[in-house]
Amino acid sequence: MTEYVSIKQVCERYSVSRSTVYRWRDRGHIAFTKFGNTVRISVAEVEDWVASLPESGGNI
Repeated sequence: MTEYVSIKQVCERYSVSRSTVYRWRDRGHIAFTKFGNTVRISVAEVEDWVASLPESGGNI
């Protein structure tokens, strides 16, 4: 079963702002899933995308 987290949880886990998470979505890196009025993000999708990034020592 797929695990989903909130935008806030993604922000906390990756130390990024809310606008950065929205930017990732707008650029097609991750998708938001709506459950009623709640927005959630697949943990596996974020982890896969982050793992695919080259290591640069900078911010995501």
